[in-house]
Amino acid sequence: MTLKAERIEGKIAELVRLLQDPDLAPILSHLLDDIVGSHNGHTVAFSTNPKNPTYSGIRNAIRELRDKLPPRFNRSQIMEQLARLNFPATNGAVNNALSGLVKQSELKCVTRARGGVQAQYEFTKAS
Repeated sequence: MTLKAERIEGKIAELVRLLQDPDLAPILSHLLDDIVGSHNGHTVAFSTNPKNPTYSGIRNAIRELRDKLPPRFNRSQIMEQLARLNFPATNGAVNNALSGLVKQSELKCVTRARGGVQAQYEFTKAS
């Protein structure tokens, strides 16, 4: 193992120790509320990395927007609603989540993106 790898491993061990420290729990809880995001009064973990198990948080947030979106909507409208809910997400993360929801048949892409015009989506009746 290289010296750099050893230093990183030591830092990770220290971080894990600090995260498990009960004296820091109230502070960590407050910090995570700011980082994780919330909507409808629920704190939701999210990640823009599809390999992260909390990645579905963005999809769940989009599902909860169903009643707040017009029948046909685009990424910008979703981004606007997520911002209102203090749920930070990038355009790429939302695009990935939309693609996933289309693959899961929860959304239908009714108009594909082209020439600077965003794709239009609608929720399927089954979702």
